[in-house]
Amino acid sequence: MKTSNVIVIGSGLAGLMAASVAASRKQKVTVLTYGSGSLPLTSGAIDFGSFENLLVHHPYKKIGSKNIDAAAKFLCDIAAQANFPYVGKPSSQIPIVTAVGTLKYSVLVPESMNAGNLANKKKIFVVEIKGLKDFLRRNDCRQS
Repeated sequence: MKTSNVIVIGSGLAGLMAASVAASRKQKVTVLTYGSGSLPLTSGAIDFGSFENLLVHHPYKKIGSKNIDAAAKFLCDIAAQANFPYVGKPSSQIPIVTAVGTLKYSVLVPESMNAGNLANKKKIFVVEIKGLKDFLRRNDCRQS
């Protein structure tokens, strides 16, 4: 019979992070999941609100900013090991471009998504990928 110290249910970002932290602490981990989990649906950007304005009973307030910083560092370190570097920190905001072309602010983002340096660019080149639903030209969207 196989045994585990930790059983994680779900293979979304939270589940995989919990499993990674437990494994880094030399725990034997089992991840239970159905299907591929929600990880493919996420942009990879990590968002936090302002800690100063949180109510005392809010989970982030209870965890504390030092533990949030440690968790952010852990994510950045494990992502860097996988050659998927992140930039940012919980105390700052980084602009990223959304799938619909608007700016959104996050605190930790994959290095490739950091749009902070777009503000000083004079030209931005947009590429269409024909055949992918998220990249249809406006006149390709037919109304019924």
